[in-house]
Amino acid sequence: MTMISLPSLAPLIDNLEEGVLFLDQHRNVLAINEAALTMLGHKPEGVVGMLCPSLFRGTRCARACEGRGYCALTPAVPGQKQTQDIVMERPDGSLVSMRMWALALPASALPWRQKKPGSNSSP
Repeated sequence: MTMISLPSLAPLIDNLEEGVLFLDQHRNVLAINEAALTMLGHKPEGVVGMLCPSLFRGTRCARACEGRGYCALTPAVPGQKQTQDIVMERPDGSLVSMRMWALALPASALPWRQKKPGSNSSP
């Protein structure tokens, strides 16, 4: 059986129309795909390292996350999927509608790339 790694999925993830963020257990952004950057209206160097709720300020999702101290969309029961529809304001003042959901990956699964502030290339 061949195992597929996240780095091998980079071309697929970056070409999705859906936004994808990878977070650590403390909800800090480790990596983000191009679609998510476009939806959020941010540049990669401004997102990596940010606390996820700070990207979605003022939304019900962010308030729930901040109140609990962990991602409010992470399913309590493996296999369950929780979604939340939000409307958020981008830095340019425009509004964008999104459907949010979360999935906990094993600790051994690393993001396909980690963009560091001031770096536009993959490691």
